[in-house]
Amino acid sequence: GAEAVRAWAVGAAAAVAAAARAVLAALFPSQAGTIQTTYQNFLNDNGLSGNAGIAVGEQAARSHRKRAGFH
Repeated sequence: GAEAVRAWAVGAAAAVAAAARAVLAALFPSQAGTIQTTYQNFLNDNGLSGNAGIAVGEQAARSHRKRAGFH
């Protein structure tokens, strides 16, 4: 029901945030600290810290970076 949809949406938000953080930090290494702080604030402000979606997003970012040829 509605709770399952909410859980999916929250996990998706965590996954997107994690993937974005990882890709942005790889593209802009000099801004990695600011990106990390903004990411942590987003997770904390939205109750996403520790969400399982984070691991999904991190894996997606690793796959993207590998295909794109950057680390």
